[in-house]
Amino acid sequence: MKIKDKIYCKSIGIYSGQLTKRKSYIVEEINAENIRIWNDEGKLRWYSKFYFCLEKEPEIISIHIDDEIVEDTESAIEVTIEFSDKTKY
Repeated sequence: MKIKDKIYCKSIGIYSGQLTKRKSYIVEEINAENIRIWNDEGKLRWYSKFYFCLEKEPEIISIHIDDEIVEDTESAIEVTIEFSDKTKY
C-alpha cells in the first residue's frame, strides 16, 4: 500500500459506524503498521493495515443446497456458494 492507493475494508472489527466492509477508501498517510483514511464519519483517522486490502473481496451471490436435508442430526449435506467474482465453492 502507498499514499493515494484505493483500498478496501475487509473487516470492521470494533469500528462499527466508522468503517464499512467492502467499501473503498483512499490512503492519505501511511506508516509501518497503520494507514490514515477519511472514515464514514468524515474524520481523518488512523487504522491498522489489518482491516484493509488492495482488492475488493467478492460478495456471496447465492447459496444452493445440493443435497436433500434429512431429519438425521448426524447427516451432512453439500452446498454450493457462488461469489460475485464467479468462483464457486
